[in-house]
Amino acid sequence: MSEKILSISIAAYNVESVIKKCLDTFCKCKYIDKLDIIVVNDGSTDKTVDLVTSYVEKFPNIVTLIDKENSGHGSTINSSLKIARGKYYKVLDGDDWVNPDALDQLITYLENSDIDLVINPYNEVYNDRINLINVSRNLKSNTLYTINDLSEFDYIPMHSISVKLAQYKKVNQSISEHSFYVDTEFVYFVLSVVDSVVFLDDVVYQYRLDQPTQSVSWDGIYKHIEDYIFILKRLFRLYDDTYYTNSYRQNLLFRLLSSRYKLLFYWYSNFTNTDKDYLLIDIDKDLKKRYPRLLKSINLGIYGILRINYRFGLLFIRLLRRL
Repeated sequence: MSEKILSISIAAYNVESVIKKCLDTFCKCKYIDKLDIIVVNDGSTDKTVDLVTSYVEKFPNIVTLIDKENSGHGSTINSSLKIARGKYYKVLDGDDWVNPDALDQLITYLENSDIDLVINPYNEVYNDRINLINVSRNLKSNTLYTINDLSEFDYIPMHSISVKLAQYKKVNQSISEHSFYVDTEFVYFVLSVVDSVVFLDDVVYQYRLDQPTQSVSWDGIYKHIEDYIFILKRLFRLYDDTYYTNSYRQNLLFRLLSSRYKLLFYWYSNFTNTDKDYLLIDIDKDLKKRYPRLLKSINLGIYGILRINYRFGLLFIRLLRRL
């Protein structure tokens, strides 16, 4: 039995039309026997379970199916972490897929690595185009860095991350369940425990976009904005309650919080509906009351005018954006 190098947690909810493409890309890997593929069915009502079961039967020591009631993406991560066997751990959505050749290169690297966090570029795949997202900024590939070297970063997308499983388990926190946008929590937790970092060039993750039902579509963001606010509140609380021995890590996590908070204002500036504007007003006032030092340190840029008059400020920014 081969040692498992990489555990892949795949969240699957009503993905019968795309899960085959997802799993077939893993089947094309030369080193598939080094993979620990955990598909977590999150209460699907279509044929997702039947399709995944066929892969479990064909690859019994590689593909595992967890079938559970619907509890959200966070619950799929929590469930897979309980049984993950890999040296490293990666999260994937069931409607996305991987580049098999790039994944083989990643597995080869991880097998001989002792780095806490390995970061790869990824593709955003739209209906009419593909955008390469390289998150390394000005840092060199295949070069050892530490958390102290990430002074220019404010976020690292989940799609780019492979984290050493033993290191991630030091988080000792569960991802929020029954909520969207938990990728922000996952990234926050990763950055709260890793020390060593390396950037690679292989484009592994293929991230499907332009789907109207996705939580990252404008309709999806508006529909689930309460979940994003819930996640933000939890991370502010965790940040404020934690004693940091490393000031670089503390600053990195603050930049993450700041960027995700400003993202909330950016989203609101694009909304056309106004019946949820009160949620932005409530969270800003609540966080200013609970964490005045943190909120004062977040530079909102043009969005700062909202605090003069929230409702007129939102109207003004929305008009500017349309113009």
